[in-house]
Amino acid sequence: MERRLVDTLSLDNGLTLKLYDGSRKIAADRWQVACIANVAVPVDFPDPEMLSRAGMTRNDISEALGDPVLFEKVLERNFVDASDLKPVTDGLFQSVVDSLVPYLSRPDFPGRFLIRKYQEYRQQTVWRKKDDLFFA
Repeated sequence: MERRLVDTLSLDNGLTLKLYDGSRKIAADRWQVACIANVAVPVDFPDPEMLSRAGMTRNDISEALGDPVLFEKVLERNFVDASDLKPVTDGLFQSVVDSLVPYLSRPDFPGRFLIRKYQEYRQQTVWRKKDDLFFA
């Protein structure tokens, strides 16, 4: 999906939210409107105490997920008439800002996000190992 940077917002916790327009034409006068929001969360950003209470280290996270870890949210509307493109796009971006900025700005967001992503990674690893045993 091709993306065009629309806006960059500095969050209260020091992270940066980037908003992209990923809209594309799907028919003569119809569009798929896509608003993409992402935040790159550096692994060294959260308090190491928070990570150790969850049983992980910064090194564990960076080895498993890389650094930084990307939070991404995509809002889409399909089959939008060309005449409605601007208001629908503006509405999606406003919706993202209204709903995500308070959540992403929380001081505990980076740590909680990294913990959740690492736990998801570990769970997928367990399932992959079970699949390898079953299908081997």
